[in-house]
Amino acid sequence: MANDFTARGMTMTQRRDLASASTGKGAALVGVEGGGTIADTLPPAQKHTPTATGSVSIFVKDILEKYLFPEQFGATGNGISDDTAAWQDAINAASMLKKPIMFPSGTCVADGLALANRVQIRGMGRAQSLFKAKAGSANPMFKLPMGQVQGFALRDVDFQGLGAQNAGQPCWSFTSQMDAGGNGGMWTCNFENIEIRGFDGDSIAFRGGHDNFIRPHQWVTLSKIQVERPRKESGYALYMSGQCEAFTFNTCRFDGNGSGTYVAGASDQGINVYLGREFGGTSAALGDNAPDMIKFINGVCQQATVGMVIDRCENIDIDTCRFEDLGNAIRVGSSAIARIHGCRFGDAANVVSSGTALSVTGDARVVFGPGNRFLGVTTKSVTTDGAGSVYMSGPTWGGLGAEANVIPTRTVSAGSTQLLMRSARGVYLSANAEGIILNNLASDLSPGEDFFIQMNPGSNTVTLSNSGGSYPNTINLGAGIQSLPMLGGETHYFQRSNVTRGWNYKGKT
Repeated sequence: MANDFTARGMTMTQRRDLASASTGKGAALVGVEGGGTIADTLPPAQKHTPTATGSVSIFVKDILEKYLFPEQFGATGNGISDDTAAWQDAINAASMLKKPIMFPSGTCVADGLALANRVQIRGMGRAQSLFKAKAGSANPMFKLPMGQVQGFALRDVDFQGLGAQNAGQPCWSFTSQMDAGGNGGMWTCNFENIEIRGFDGDSIAFRGGHDNFIRPHQWVTLSKIQVERPRKESGYALYMSGQCEAFTFNTCRFDGNGSGTYVAGASDQGINVYLGREFGGTSAALGDNAPDMIKFINGVCQQATVGMVIDRCENIDIDTCRFEDLGNAIRVGSSAIARIHGCRFGDAANVVSSGTALSVTGDARVVFGPGNRFLGVTTKSVTTDGAGSVYMSGPTWGGLGAEANVIPTRTVSAGSTQLLMRSARGVYLSANAEGIILNNLASDLSPGEDFFIQMNPGSNTVTLSNSGGSYPNTINLGAGIQSLPMLGGETHYFQRSNVTRGWNYKGKT
C-alpha cells in the first residue's frame, strides 16, 4: 500500500524479514567475516509480539542496526490498523536500549502514547511520517508517565486529529505527575519541525503543576512547530500553566485556521496561546505558580479572538514575532511581567470592535519596544485598566505618516496615575481613559525635551495633578494651580525641567 512503511532502499518485506526470528530470516540474513552468518554466534531469537502492557522483547534487529523501527514491533503504518501497542513497545525499548527510533514514511494510528527517558524519534519529514488520531478517542496522542522525563526528542513528523469527531481530544498533553520523591515534568527535551492540525482540544499543553514539585517542566525547546487549531472558543494551540520555566519557542506558528469559516468581528473564535496559572475548569486558580522565563522568537500568532494571554507569569520575552487578524493581539494581566520588542501587529486589533493590540491589566508590567510596528490597526493599540503599567522603550512605528517615537494610532489609554513612556515623545489617550488623575510622567527624555498628551475626541475628563507624584517625574502646572482638566479632543504639552527633572506644563491646543 502507498501508506505502508518504506525506508532507506529496503522494501517492507525485506525489513520484516530482517527483523524476523523465523528460520532462515533475521540474523541468518546477515553474514560475518570468515563465513557463516551472525545467527551462528547468537542464541536463538524469539519473535516479538507487541502487547498492550508495553513489555519489551530484545531480538536480533536491536543489535544489528543503529535505529529501532516501529515495524519491528508490529506497526503497519497503513493509516488503518491501530499501531498504539507497537509504538509503545518501541518507545520503551528505545529508552532501555538507548537507541533512536526512525519513523519511515507512513501513517500510524496511535492513542495515549507515554513518553520515556532519552528517547529520540525522527521521521522522514512533514507529510511523510504521520501520527493519526484513533477514531472515537478523547485521549492525548502523547502524554507523560508518572515521574520525570529527561532528554526526549521528536522531529520531522506530523500529527493529524479528527476534529469534532474526537470531541475535546488533545494532541500533546504533558501534565507533570509527581512520583514518590516529588519529581515530575520534562527536562531538557526538544521538539523540531512538526505540524499539528485538526485536534478539537488543546494542540499542545504543558501543565507544570500548581503544587511545589521538585522538578517541573524546564529547559524545553520547540523549533519550527506549526499548529492549526479549529477556530472555536475552546481548545488552545498552546497552553502552559503552573511550573514551566526556561522554554524557547523558535520560529513557531500558532494559527486559528484549522477548520471552519473565519468571521471578521466574531468574538467566539478562541485563544491561540495561554500562559498562566492553572484553573482546572473553575473560576478560581488552583495556585499562584505560573510559567517563567519563556521566550518566543520569530513566531506567528494569527486568526483568533485573542492571540496570546499572559497571566501571572514573569520574564516572558516576545521577540520579532508577528500578530495578525486578531481581536486582541496580547493580553497581559494579574501581575505578569513581559517584554515585547521588534514585533509586527497587522490588523491585530480590528477583528472585534473592542479589541486592542496590547491590553495590560491587574498590576501587570510590560516593556513595549523598541521596534514594534502597527499596520492596519483601526481601533486601539495599547490600553491599561488603571493598574497595569506599560514602559514605552525606543521607537514604535505605525502606518504611513506616523511619527517615530510616538504611538502611531488614535488610541493608547493610560488607565493609571502614572504614564511610563520611556523614550516616546507623545501618547494618545483613548475614551476609556476617562476619570484618571494623572500626576506622573515617567520617561527617559532629557531636560529640555518636549512631550505631548492628546485626548481622544470621545474622551471625558482626565485630571492633571501636581500633588502625590514621585520625584523626578512630577507635573508642575504653575504657581497656585493644583489640578487641571484635559478634555476630549485637546492636546496638552509638557517640557522636561532643567532644574527639577520633572515636567513643566506648557499649555494646550
